[in-house]
Amino acid sequence: MNNIYERRKKINRIIDFIALIIGLALFIFFSIGFFIIIFSLDSCYKGPDILESGNFIYYIMKNGDAVICGLTDEGREQQYLIIPQDIDGHKVTDISKGTYSTDTNIIKKYGETVSYMINSEKLRKIYITSNVSVSTSVGWGSENVFVYCPELVAVVVVANENVNYGRSNIEIYKNGRLCYVPVVVTKDMEEYNSNIANVTYYYNFEGAENGGYYWIDYCVYGEKIDYIPLNPEREGFEFGGWYKEAECINRWDFVKDRLPAPVYDAEENEIYQETALYAEWIEK
Repeated sequence: MNNIYERRKKINRIIDFIALIIGLALFIFFSIGFFIIIFSLDSCYKGPDILESGNFIYYIMKNGDAVICGLTDEGREQQYLIIPQDIDGHKVTDISKGTYSTDTNIIKKYGETVSYMINSEKLRKIYITSNVSVSTSVGWGSENVFVYCPELVAVVVVANENVNYGRSNIEIYKNGRLCYVPVVVTKDMEEYNSNIANVTYYYNFEGAENGGYYWIDYCVYGEKIDYIPLNPEREGFEFGGWYKEAECINRWDFVKDRLPAPVYDAEENEIYQETALYAEWIEK
């Protein structure tokens, strides 16, 4: 009887050992298979598609929003660029380098590493009309999106809100050194940024959007306005031009009129002077 019991016990141990070996083998097999699949998917992944629309190169994030990450050949020829609120039906939420991947921080396109930036030898001003996040970290390193725009004189935030531009100045790489370029905002944003626009275009009617600001700009005192924005629109009215006062008496002549000459205080600091322009509206 004892022999039968011992024999069964021995058989059970052998069965348990065989089951353990089979279990380990299956675990190793499926683990290796899992890692092979993950590696294959990662190797095949080329990142988001890089798309072009007008002046801009962009890609679409997983949530459907668009990130502007570069300029097309057409865009690099422009002196003035307006960041659109949407591209091809996708809301623009970021202006950044062409970086997309939580692991590698690069874009993989067709098996190659591709880098995109807002780089232009001609760009003078960028106008931002909506709340977007802009990469403008210190220095000309990996996150400064405008660093290779040597002729840039201002980033103008038309949106009357605390846009996520990050800093009151950005840096560009010009003539072998880093230079500061102001991020210009509306008067209402002075709490966050002291670089106030010296040219302001007002809608000039009650209840206007964007706090009443249609456009703002940063121009050289004593010089002409260098960029003329598109005409504003108002339902039931026609735009009648820009005037020097809210009563629309003296029309601003973009060909002849200039900003006031610069004025300095006792310490030779330039004194701020606003050139305010008001829209005239003619009822249809």
